[in-house]
Amino acid sequence: MTKYAVNWDNGASDCGTFKERFDTEAEAQEWADNWANERNLEDLGLTPEQVDERGGEDCYTAEVIELEEGPEPDPEELPDNRPPAWR
Repeated sequence: MTKYAVNWDNGASDCGTFKERFDTEAEAQEWADNWANERNLEDLGLTPEQVDERGGEDCYTAEVIELEEGPEPDPEELPDNRPPAWR
């Protein structure tokens, strides 16, 4: 079964992949959009419309990726590469 994950980028110097896994692309996209909107509003004071006007430059972004099929990894064994403030 295909699974999906979310890559994140803070628009400045860090990026990574969240541990969360999703069964559908739509579910992952909704989670990614919510995360990016929350981070941009809380950290940068930008609404989704303002982010769009800036073309996403110097803003938080999230991208859904399709994972290769295979055994599902134990989420507890995956590295937590999020910045400490997001944990």
